[in-house]
Amino acid sequence: SDPGSYQGKQDHFYTEAGFLAVLDGTSTPVILEVGEAHGERYVIEKFIDGETLDAKLKRGCLSEAEALRFAISLAKDLYIIHSHGFLH
Repeated sequence: SDPGSYQGKQDHFYTEAGFLAVLDGTSTPVILEVGEAHGERYVIEKFIDGETLDAKLKRGCLSEAEALRFAISLAKDLYIIHSHGFLH
C-alpha cells in the first residue's frame, strides 16, 4: 500500500510494533500488546520501574561510566534495528 495513505501508515505501525515485539537482548521496550480500539491504534509496553533519563539529567550530568553504558546500549540497539531495515 501507499506509505502516505492511511492504510500505508497503519501497515507501517503494525509492522514496526511487531518487529519491536520480537527484539530480544536490547533495551527497547517489551511489547505486550498491539491493537486498535475505537479507531485508535495502541501499543502496550511492559512497565519498567525506575528513574527516567530525563529525571537523572535534571539532577546533573551523567558520570562518564553511565554515559558510556548508555551510549553503547543505544548504539547496539540502533544497529540491530537498522540492520533489519527500520529507519526512524
